[in-house]
Amino acid sequence: MPKVEVRCVLYSVWARKDKKWVTTTAGDLTSILLGLLSSEGSSGENTGDSWTVLALLVNQDVVQRIPLSPWPGAADRVTFLGGETSLLVTAGQDYKWRVELETEKSLVELLDGVQGSNLARVN
Repeated sequence: MPKVEVRCVLYSVWARKDKKWVTTTAGDLTSILLGLLSSEGSSGENTGDSWTVLALLVNQDVVQRIPLSPWPGAADRVTFLGGETSLLVTAGQDYKWRVELETEKSLVELLDGVQGSNLARVN
């Protein structure tokens, strides 16, 4: 069960080869969901082998999956930049994608969930 799950109205990914944004828009036949998933139970118990993942689904396809914990020492940090209903996620030099959420409240819920997870890999 996701810790946080929010609906998005659009998703864009930076196409490194083409050096441009490629966008998918939600509509009647397309749904876009962004979820923060965690192995921690509803009691908040941390068993030591816990994990946290940020996943973006377009319909039933996982198009982005970012492990946020445990953090491998050599992995790039993940940066979240949010404003109003937009969220930009970056890691490394050319890895970036963005979503437009349905509401500002959804963005606040998601960022609160990330912050509440105390993740070392996240800026």
